[in-house]
Amino acid sequence: MTCSHVTLAVSELYEHAACKPEVVKRFQEELPLGIDCDWTPYHMLWARVHWGDTAVWLEDQGLIPRANLRRAYLRRADLCEVDLRRVYLCEAYLRAANLRGANLQGAALCEANLKGADLQWADLQWADLQWADLQGADLCEAYLQEAYLQEANLRGNDLRKADLKGADLKGADLKGADLKGADLCGADLCGADLCGADLCGADLQGANLCDTYLQGVALCDADLQGNDLRKVNLQGVNLQGANLCKADLRGADLCEADLRGADLQGANLQGANLRDVNLQGANLRELI
Repeated sequence: MTCSHVTLAVSELYEHAACKPEVVKRFQEELPLGIDCDWTPYHMLWARVHWGDTAVWLEDQGLIPRANLRRAYLRRADLCEVDLRRVYLCEAYLRAANLRGANLQGAALCEANLKGADLQWADLQWADLQWADLQGADLCEAYLQEAYLQEANLRGNDLRKADLKGADLKGADLKGADLKGADLCGADLCGADLCGADLCGADLQGANLCDTYLQGVALCDADLQGNDLRKVNLQGVNLQGANLCKADLRGADLCEADLRGADLQGANLQGANLRDVNLQGANLRELI
């Protein structure tokens, strides 16, 4: 385990013009003799858990090392609502960890093991979760805007009402995931596996569904307005009540798809396979 020797006294805090008074006060109360020790990754974690944004401030000032927890063993760790912004957690073992409401903005979690972790309401904006194993993790209402999730394992995950706007999900495994009401506006799902996933009521406007696997997916009441769905395989897909207004469905395979009550106004269906499609009650005005 790598570590750095840290020496920090109250006088050094005063030397920093930008020093916050509350930082000095807390430092004096809890560490009156200052810090003089080898600063291990677990010291870094302790500082984040115990001091929160104060630890982030000390790191930003270069007074303590930036938290680096690569390959740390944190199984079942209680990190509920902890400030873990920009922490390096690549390949960390966080199986069944409690990260509910944690701030993980910009955290590096590539190849981390987060199986069964509680990430409900966690803030993972801009987090790097490439190749991470999140199978069984609870991401209900998690904030994943512009997160990097390429080839992540999200099989069967609870992602209800999750904010995935602009997220990079290329090649991600989302088989059987619950994405009801999720916001996937502008998300890149190219090559992702969504077989059997529930996307009812999800917002997919502007999402990239090129080469996405959609067998058995539920898209009832989903918003796909204006989406580029050219040559997308939607065979047998449930699209009841979906908004496909002005969607580009040229060459799409809609064989046996359920489009009852769907809004297809202005959609382009040139060359689409409509064999045995159910269009009962669908809005077909201004079709191309």
